[in-house]
Amino acid sequence: MILSATATAGHGPASGDMRRFDVGVMPLSRALVTVGLQGGVSVAGTDPILAQCHLRASIRGRMTVGQALSRLLAGTGLVAVRTAPYVYRIERARHTVDPAPPPPRRDALPPPVVGAEIVVMASKRGVPIEDYPGSAHMLAADDLTIGSGAHPDTRALTNLLPVLTTTSLGPGREKLFVRGIADSSFVGGSQATVGQYLGEIQLNYSAPDPNLALYDIASVELLEGPQGTLYGTGALGGVIRVTPNPPELGRWSGTVGLGATGIAHGGIGGDAMAVLNAPLGDRAALRILGYGSRTPGYIDDTLRGRRGVNRSDVGGGRATLRLRPSDAWTIDIGGVYQRIDNRDAQYVDATAPPLTRAVPVAEPSSNDFRMGSVTVQHRSAGGQTLTAALSLVRNDVMARYDAAGLVREATALETASSSQVVTGELRLARHRDSGNGFVLGSYATVSDDRLIHSTVGRDGGTVLRGIGNRVVDVALFGEATLALGHGLAATMGLRATYLDFFGTTILPGGREQGLAVEVPNGGDVTFLPSAALRWDWKPGLTGYLRYQRGLRVGGYGLDTEVSFDPEDSASDDGSVVFRPDTLDTFEAGLRFGSPASALQARTALSFANWRSIQADLYGPTGPHTANIGDGQIWSLETTAHWRPTRAVRLTGALVLTRSVLTDPAPPFVRARQQALPNTPAVSLRVALDRRWSLANGDDLVLRGSVRYAGRSWVGVGPLHLPQGDYAQADMGLAWTHRPVTLTLDVSNLFDVAGNRFALGNPLAYARRTQWTPLQPRTVRIGAAWSF
Repeated sequence: MILSATATAGHGPASGDMRRFDVGVMPLSRALVTVGLQGGVSVAGTDPILAQCHLRASIRGRMTVGQALSRLLAGTGLVAVRTAPYVYRIERARHTVDPAPPPPRRDALPPPVVGAEIVVMASKRGVPIEDYPGSAHMLAADDLTIGSGAHPDTRALTNLLPVLTTTSLGPGREKLFVRGIADSSFVGGSQATVGQYLGEIQLNYSAPDPNLALYDIASVELLEGPQGTLYGTGALGGVIRVTPNPPELGRWSGTVGLGATGIAHGGIGGDAMAVLNAPLGDRAALRILGYGSRTPGYIDDTLRGRRGVNRSDVGGGRATLRLRPSDAWTIDIGGVYQRIDNRDAQYVDATAPPLTRAVPVAEPSSNDFRMGSVTVQHRSAGGQTLTAALSLVRNDVMARYDAAGLVREATALETASSSQVVTGELRLARHRDSGNGFVLGSYATVSDDRLIHSTVGRDGGTVLRGIGNRVVDVALFGEATLALGHGLAATMGLRATYLDFFGTTILPGGREQGLAVEVPNGGDVTFLPSAALRWDWKPGLTGYLRYQRGLRVGGYGLDTEVSFDPEDSASDDGSVVFRPDTLDTFEAGLRFGSPASALQARTALSFANWRSIQADLYGPTGPHTANIGDGQIWSLETTAHWRPTRAVRLTGALVLTRSVLTDPAPPFVRARQQALPNTPAVSLRVALDRRWSLANGDDLVLRGSVRYAGRSWVGVGPLHLPQGDYAQADMGLAWTHRPVTLTLDVSNLFDVAGNRFALGNPLAYARRTQWTPLQPRTVRIGAAWSF
């Protein structure tokens, strides 16, 4: 885990905006977080004085963020420097007398920097990470800039967070897993195990990871799951929340970036992005992002005589209009579009020469993602925050597989899925400095999914079969924390969810036949409870216990020649109903140190009991979903962060996981107990960050890391194929000279050919010779100019 250096605190105002502040007598570090929350900015600092000073008097009234920070820091020898539209850095004032021993050399680096308290915004009430009773991982934009791989998307997150794993079918087709909560390697009719959010907006329900480009991002948070109480169904493994940089009122700004990429054994690609922040009067602003990239291919097809067949192109953009009719109200109207085109698959044949395969047809795939949203927020003088969010998401995914010799009169089989989700949420939240707080909310979503399996031949294509699912998910939820005294705080939560279903069978030729689907829990109210106890033993040492329940909805899928579960009910039209699966997790954790400490560490032990596991499978009859049995997951996570000097940071993370299918359904029974898929028994990452502030005001950052992924398995039953057991080294260098930043990134430094995914074409897995190699050594040179 890598701690964000930013105290993420909502949306950033223009420097002259007046805000209402109410900050009581408390430690200075906590007071800075309170100002950030009430003022809608991020505040960060590294000076040890932050952990030693206390306010002597409260600060109340209407003022600018700068004025509030000046009053907080009066007499400390510190000042607040506005380093970005909504970011303030706390540093030593020049030519002042130190109230403490002489400080080390000033580390004048771009934000974010470590020091101020870190706020978990994905908690839906802005809980400081020191008070959060669970496992939370925080990444800042600075963590994603260099040294995280050459891809500014979800792949960067998996490089940085060992607890996060993914399949490798190709960008836009991946499934994400957290802490061993992994069901299968294919994308089908089951709901995702990880909830993904862009700010307040839900991105997925049953679709794969859209792999949105992480440009113009303020922070990324990962809350380990399940997160059923706050986020409902589909958050068994946890929640990933990406917070984009919001529009800034009253100030023109922007960034233009260009990059060139070269891949060993492959070709040359590139990328470009541009961001513009445009004020529209005193009470509105528009922020627009546009980007495009081409990743060159590095796999050759010897049968067709083509080189670099697995090229990938990405293009998209994001726009947000912010309206502020008053200091208390904020309205954001936004839209996102992204298109991913993978020209061919990225697997190879283990019996062929390195980085080659022989396939008679191309196996392209694509992901088309669109989203529109409205978010309204009101911050009251009493500290309550009212949030309303409404969104419409459409995601279309296509994948084609070679079927020559497998399906009569077909050269390929094509799977096309479409997902349309309308989601709305209304909630009221408050977090007090004492640790008390609450969140109450309502939620509703309607998800419409289609999954169609077709043949592709010389004379065109024919629909073989398909299914459709409509899910109505309505919920009320609440969570509250109460300080019990003596360092103890208890958190209780409950979510009441009502689910309803409607299914559609798509018959050969494309004709649709609608029908009511009787799925367990359908038409009933299901409860998802949570409970936690936090104990602050002494300053810098906190322990917690946590319990949480998660749920995924059932559904209606294609039947196969084999009944995967005797309790499944097959219908006359070749369909089958799969049941919901539930997950109960118990977690115990210990945290040492604070964001201002030179040494910080965290360890957590968890046990999860997973019942009626849903898995997406694939065969000659197409994709289908089944309940494969019950499982258990044990996980031990340990992370540490050490700053021997203010310019050096060393981080390490170790994840040990034992995930097994304890009670398999009959078709998946084997002589030996099987591990659940895509979960390495051992994951490890070590990273070193070195920064220099040069005499001319320039900044230089060098970052390197080594990541190890232990052995895992593609799936259970016939898919019990080994993968993983490799190490990868990455490095990055950034030089900032005024508004210009030059970067150099090298991914897979030693050109390791590890097997990251032992599958390619699901129709031919029985050959057991397919595997997806690590992307060869990749070098990217980039330049960015900001104004």
